[in-house]
Amino acid sequence: MGASSEQTHAMILSGSGAYGAFEVAGMQTIFTGQCASTHYQPLDADIFIGTSVGSINTADRIIPA
Repeated sequence: MGASSEQTHAMILSGSGAYGAFEVAGMQTIFTGQCASTHYQPLDADIFIGTSVGSINTADRIIPA
């Protein structure tokens, strides 16, 4: 799902250590186009926001190792 000039997509991730691994797996599914919610199109998010472990996961997405 490429963002058009009228749409902005955001990835918002929550905190809590238990959700950290789940978020990573969910992000891999969404960004590779394997998710029915995106009609099997890769999500190209423009904004990444996170709290606690969610901020670590978003930082890893923005600045890959």
